[in-house]
Amino acid sequence: MRTIITYLAIFCIAAACGKKEKDLGDVLNGNSNLSGQLLSINKFSGKADAQPMANRRVYLSFAPSDTTNFIYYVLTDAQGYFTFTRLSKEVDYALFVSDSIGKHKMVAYQEFRPPMDAITLLATNDTLRTSGIVLKVTDLNGDALNGAEVAIYNNEQIFTEDTAYSKYLSKLTSDELGRVIFPDLAADKYFFRGKISYGAKKLSGTATIDYSGKGLKEYLIQLQTPSAPAPEDTLTIKTIDDQGGILPNLSFCLFTNPALFNTTICDGNVYTGSTNTAGIKHLTELPAGTYYLLAQGTVQNIAYKGTAIFEWDAKSIKPVTVTLAKVIPVNSLTVLVRDSTDSPVNSTNLYLFRSKVLFLADTTTTSNGTGWIKNTVTDDDGKGIFRDLPEGTYYVRAKAIFGNLFLKGGDTVVLGAGGIESRLIQVKK
Repeated sequence: MRTIITYLAIFCIAAACGKKEKDLGDVLNGNSNLSGQLLSINKFSGKADAQPMANRRVYLSFAPSDTTNFIYYVLTDAQGYFTFTRLSKEVDYALFVSDSIGKHKMVAYQEFRPPMDAITLLATNDTLRTSGIVLKVTDLNGDALNGAEVAIYNNEQIFTEDTAYSKYLSKLTSDELGRVIFPDLAADKYFFRGKISYGAKKLSGTATIDYSGKGLKEYLIQLQTPSAPAPEDTLTIKTIDDQGGILPNLSFCLFTNPALFNTTICDGNVYTGSTNTAGIKHLTELPAGTYYLLAQGTVQNIAYKGTAIFEWDAKSIKPVTVTLAKVIPVNSLTVLVRDSTDSPVNSTNLYLFRSKVLFLADTTTTSNGTGWIKNTVTDDDGKGIFRDLPEGTYYVRAKAIFGNLFLKGGDTVVLGAGGIESRLIQVKK
């Protein structure tokens, strides 16, 4: 394996970059190595095979993506292989990559402790630093549609009038995975119109997206057979998600009494029903009045819920669109603190981190983004609870002080969607 090592960055760090956390002499005088292969997967290319990244920089650092104060970098060889030498066995190192393949920005980050000689460092699309919208085009069954035409607009009036697909900003055709990618978009409200034909069968659909201009965001547009016009004196319920995509086969209930209206259950309702595969339900015999609507259900294993309030005169054609949001499961973490005799330790300060670097640095003085994110204290049973946590990896630090006695401990916890986890932490001197 041939590796070209660039030491210029080492002298930059020692002389000018001001790395304070470690003494570089300690970490570059070891006898351990980190070596492996750099691969990449461009998830927007339609290819699932990882490809070697030749002649690319792989950086070595103490902290995630520390591109300013990295220790040094090496170049991969023709097959993507690399080696870092003179490393200490007592140090966790971060390997990271930030490079481009064509127009696609690729990034990778992983932490390792030497020695390791079979590392696979996988670079994927940098969706945070690349702007644009990725639309997946499907039918109502969720199957990808290859060859669908999708036009993008940033003017609602033109979008509404342009049923002939002639005044769009641009138009693309979906690939074999049903995707179209509109890159380099500024922050704006965008409108999409899609269509596809299979002989005499024609499908079409629209989507509206408020794009922040930051990151490569993925959305869904579903195409369907156009619905026949609703008859006169019809109330039409339509269920969609917060990106304008159709949510089919969702149950809903209607209330006329606001005191009975409940945002979780249908007890006390005056009407129950469900939308069809196109996310639509036509009602023709509903009395006039003010209605309170609750819609909820599961689509592709994702739970949705939404509400709406509307007036109905029972003598016109009225559409009521209900936007449903994903129901985000609530995670909680219970921490039990014990001493060396397995006795509960009350009044222990518990600190919750998202950053492993800050956790290892034992930064417990602030919650403004540079240290812990949540803090609590154990009760008489040595128990402390963190609630309302998004899924992800967390690091828990426990500290107890009794006079001159100082006890300390910690652990790592991975929370999944809707997870209720518990951890036992033993604190020691």
